[in-house]
Amino acid sequence: PLTKSGKAVFAVGCGLLTVLIRLQGSLPEGVSFAIIIMNILVPLIERVARPLPFGEKRRLRHEKA
Repeated sequence: PLTKSGKAVFAVGCGLLTVLIRLQGSLPEGVSFAIIIMNILVPLIERVARPLPFGEKRRLRHEKA
């Protein structure tokens, strides 16, 4: 991710997935699997954490352009 908030989401996601994989899956390579899974999710993180140009407001889905 390129934004600060996207990087924070990526880091927290990697940490949570690592814990889940190591505890539930009993796999020693939890970190590498977590990084691979989070790398797959980066486009979604970028879409949500995309910064807006100055002066623009977020449009809701149900609003017309």
